[in-house]
Amino acid sequence: MFTPVALKDICIQGRIPDSCRHYVLGDIHGRLELLQQVLDFIRVDHQIARFDAAPPGKVTLICLGDYVDRGEDSSGVIELLSRFSVEFDCVFLKGNHEEMMLKVIYQQSDPGRWLINGGIETLESYGIAPEVIAALRKGAGDTASHSPLAQMIPVSHLEFLHALPSCYQSGDYYFAHAGINPELTLAQQRPEDLLWVRKTFLESEKSFEKIIVHGHTPTKDARPGFGPQRIGIDTGAYASNRLTCLILEGGQRTFLQTD
Repeated sequence: MFTPVALKDICIQGRIPDSCRHYVLGDIHGRLELLQQVLDFIRVDHQIARFDAAPPGKVTLICLGDYVDRGEDSSGVIELLSRFSVEFDCVFLKGNHEEMMLKVIYQQSDPGRWLINGGIETLESYGIAPEVIAALRKGAGDTASHSPLAQMIPVSHLEFLHALPSCYQSGDYYFAHAGINPELTLAQQRPEDLLWVRKTFLESEKSFEKIIVHGHTPTKDARPGFGPQRIGIDTGAYASNRLTCLILEGGQRTFLQTD
């Protein structure tokens, strides 16, 4: 079920295009059952009038990345999102965990970092044999040790991962997994910052061109986090059981969470 999130008064004004509604999801991290709750909710809610307005003409699901790792069913998450994109207009952004996964699969980085950050759970969700995972762990430092992985993951899932963009814009909002580099304009943003930035973005007092909606850094109280021009919706779902959905329509917004 979903629970409305009570918010402090925040002075962030922004609009998305008229007759549109955006459902924006934070980091899922392999929690298939929480994702199922959200998508079932959207299937019903998108036909309901909100904010004293008529039901929207265009509905878009925007996911901020980190679909894989830590939770038990990363494979199921990617499969469900792929199917949902047939029903609804969807924007799936890349997170740093998808980046780590792809680099290991294609022998571009040592597997050690990914494995200790939830990669083992992802491999298990694909039914990859324990001895293969053990060999990966033993061979950390040797990229050749993980060459078979690309043959063990469905092609459709690899295509999904390869197709993920790093950012998306709509109206007064800019969506990215981690945030932005405050020293650069939005047009100058680099993928590595959009996927990995933390402190320099979260503590910045600079004025941004748009309101930045991001995940990546879990909030301490499993509630949405705010800055002068940012909204963070990574509420640590893999551990807190609270997957957060930000709903944007016109100049209005609300937050719902799994409970």
